Amino acid sequence: ICSAGKYSSENNANCLECEAGKMSNEENGAGECQICEAGKFSPVNATACEDCSAGKYAPEPGGNGLCLFCEAGFFSGEGADSCTKCSNGTRSNAGVAICESCKAGTFKNEGTDNLCQPCEAGKISEEGSAECGLLCEAGRYSTAASSECTDCEAGKYAIIGMSSCSICSAGKYSSENNANCLECEAGKMSNEENGAGECQICEAGKFSPVNATACEDCSAGKYAPEPGGNGLCLFCEAGFFSGEGADSCTKCSNGTRSNAGVAICESCKAGTFKNEGTDNLCQPCEAGKISEEGSAECGLLCEAGRYSTAASSECTDCEAGKYAIIGMSSCSICSAGKY
Repeated sequence: ICSAGKYSSENNANCLECEAGKMSNEENGAGECQICEAGKFSPVNATACEDCSAGKYAPEPGGNGLCLFCEAGFFSGEGADSCTKCSNGTRSNAGVAICESCKAGTFKNEGTDNLCQPCEAGKISEEGSAECGLLCEAGRYSTAASSECTDCEAGKYAIIGMSSCSICSAGKYSSENNANCLECEAGKMSNEENGAGECQICEAGKFSPVNATACEDCSAGKYAPEPGGNGLCLFCEAGFFSGEGADSCTKCSNGTRSNAGVAICESCKAGTFKNEGTDNLCQPCEAGKISEEGSAECGLLCEAGRYSTAASSECTDCEAGKYAIIGMSSCSICSAGKY
């Protein structure tokens, strides 16, 4: 009797080995060897057919006793008679049992053969994606082959699907993860070339409008008492003055006065005066007294023989036939018998 793995036809002097791809296991001797099914293989002199290992296949019965490697981009389990193509979002090397997922930040579909291609900048993908269908939201960006979007840093911004963040222009600012830049409020400014994360507050004595790139000095006659100050300079009140860039107004000195919002106080005219007791008014000198320009009081009495009316800047000589003692408002007539 031919042993398992061999066979003989009628009238044969010996038993022959089963060829590769065939087998025999009959106890009473085999007249022929059985062909292995598709998906199986056997070596010469085999007593059984074995499954092709995962990653291989045997497409035809027998198949010369060999299992073929699955090509790259395909896979198979044990005992396969064909290989299965990797699904979108996965790929494989030759001869593997399972396809591997494309990494996050890459994709694979029918148009990319067996390659996981990097996502373009501004887009991302999850692991095993067939396309990069996720756009970076506003305020975020991504470079090529990124698995996640990155927040824009303060002073920069991005709209949807951007590959980088843009710098806020001077006069504007942004916090982190922002879709646009905001204008600096009145009383604040920004002038950073690399983008501002916040606006700088103007110092006292300065102001700025909305969207300012610099703070400017308050003009003479105005002041800004607090930093920022809503971007406005206030007028100095009457009786006060200021130079450029003032954070407060200075009171006019005695002998001077001012209207509101002036750079300098004006001197009281000769014949008038101003001091602490006269508020912001230049009062007329009383008759018999005079003052020079910018006087705090009318301290000059008309000398004997002269007089002055109210608000006079100088004394007047008494005419012939009249006289006056010191500090008189008029001259008196000489009585009869005198001159």
